[in-house]
Amino acid sequence: EARKRRPELTVTDLKNLHSFWETGTGLVSEMLLALIPVREPWQVFAWLPFGGLNDCPGAEGMMAVAKYWYEKYGAVPVALNHDELEFLLPHSLNPSQAAEAAEEHVLFCPDLLNPEGGLNEEKLAKILSRLRCWYFWWD
Repeated sequence: EARKRRPELTVTDLKNLHSFWETGTGLVSEMLLALIPVREPWQVFAWLPFGGLNDCPGAEGMMAVAKYWYEKYGAVPVALNHDELEFLLPHSLNPSQAAEAAEEHVLFCPDLLNPEGGLNEEKLAKILSRLRCWYFWWD
């Protein structure tokens, strides 16, 4: 079962988390580190005010998706700010899992697709098959 293999956050993972860095400066964003008293990682959305704006799911929807991804892929929410959310996985996905996850990502966060920039679901799946960090952003 995926959730039995909780991911360990490495220095490389920290460098790959977009929400930690200020756009264009390369400096670490101002942030707050918090230990949230939950048994399961997806429960953090019951404690943190996040979502419900700009097509971003509200707290209940966020918890449901986070629980589903935790049980299916072992994905754990590790960083968020006002409009970004990132998950960490214990390992990257195989191509079949990545294709399915890409479809789920687009339903969860339609802003991921950027037709002008050439990002489509197929390219997103290729990216997801190489990464352990999942990035979401709502504009």
